[in-house]
Amino acid sequence: MGTDQIEWTDGRVHFRGRAHRCEEPRARVLLVHGLGEHSGRYDHVVEFLLSQKFDVARFDMRGHGHSGGPRGDAPTYETLLDDIDRFAREVDDVLPPAPVFLYGHSLGGNLVLNHALRRRSDWTGVVASAPAIRTYEPPPRIKVLVGRMLRPLVPGFRMHNGIDLDALARDGAVIDDYLGDPLTHSRISVRLGLDVLESGEWLLQGGHEAHQPILIIHGDADKLTSHEASRAFAEATRGVEFRSWPGGRHELHNDPDQADVLRFIADWITAQSSP
Repeated sequence: MGTDQIEWTDGRVHFRGRAHRCEEPRARVLLVHGLGEHSGRYDHVVEFLLSQKFDVARFDMRGHGHSGGPRGDAPTYETLLDDIDRFAREVDDVLPPAPVFLYGHSLGGNLVLNHALRRRSDWTGVVASAPAIRTYEPPPRIKVLVGRMLRPLVPGFRMHNGIDLDALARDGAVIDDYLGDPLTHSRISVRLGLDVLESGEWLLQGGHEAHQPILIIHGDADKLTSHEASRAFAEATRGVEFRSWPGGRHELHNDPDQADVLRFIADWITAQSSP
């Protein structure tokens, strides 16, 4: 086992990530974190996946964690999808060949779903945890209207992202750790906020067909992203499996059921990567 540091620069933004190697990997998992957080919050997820004989790679998205860029901002939604592509290529240089799975949480879940459907890439499978298809409560219409007025004028204008930290998990220690983490932030730009809303609505338009197996997991007590939107997307999209966790909040990987959640994900990845 070992870890390789991954760094690259794209234009003005410097990215940082890590690739973790295990003995005789059965698959490779690429982690994409959520809004306002960073890949370092997934140490226990990485350790578990490594124990299951999966190589794991993770990076901090632009505007997050140790990577550069204004906090909570991206020039375009397509830029974020490009960043995932670039990261995957960087990982190819340091990890041995293996079936590759995308695993995204919240904003990361939105991104991996859109990537799988828009770009038809050769991922072996995709896992979306509490994907930001819709927010639990619809954003105020006036706020969305003002955002659309501001986007062509000051697209990078940033505001509070509206995340209620108490809704992350049932374990108060998770929230305390988040509050005390110097790498988390509470910002989102006008353009990124609207891009996330619009990309989620695109997923719900229907008529999509997954070109690789997709698993969506969501806690039914999530008060940040919509459990019902995840269910609706799964029911309307061929090739998508949906698993709901009763009582689960937003971060199932940090909730009391995390052991069952991670085991379910690992078993699903194993099933998809087996000949």
